[in-house]
Amino acid sequence: MDTKKLKYRKIIKKNEFELELNEGNIELPLVEEIGDFAFRNCYFKGSLIMPFCKKIGIYAFNSSIFDKIIEIQNCEEIGANAFSFSEFKDHLFLPKCKLIDDSAFASSRFYSNLELPKCEKIGRYAFVNSQFSGVLNVPECKFIGKNAFDFSHFTMIKIGSNVILEENCVGRYTE
Repeated sequence: MDTKKLKYRKIIKKNEFELELNEGNIELPLVEEIGDFAFRNCYFKGSLIMPFCKKIGIYAFNSSIFDKIIEIQNCEEIGANAFSFSEFKDHLFLPKCKLIDDSAFASSRFYSNLELPKCEKIGRYAFVNSQFSGVLNVPECKFIGKNAFDFSHFTMIKIGSNVILEENCVGRYTE
């Protein structure tokens, strides 16, 4: 499996890799921002490694499939619909993410756990209609928006005790 390494790039522009099949690993060692629609409708057969990415734009990975791990260790903000209608076959760990915007993971499938240890805000409809085989862990969350988990399927959701819960934020949570 080949590795595509985009050296010297700090920003991935709007629509830059839309509709691509990525057979190997993709390393974006200096990228700090993924633009809107940048990887929309992509299929990632290898790992996606972005060690310094801080922001993911709207619809950046919308309707994408990820077969392997995604490493986004420093991401602090995930834009609206950034990963909506996407499929994650491996663990997704966002250790520094503070904001999950509206509908960011709407109608997505997760076959493993989603760890958001520093997340402070989950927007409206953020995980609506999503399916989880594992656990969603958001221990430091301070705000969960309206219908954030409506019609979602989780094994378990772990949230902290001092969280503001907007109307119907957990919604018709099943299980």
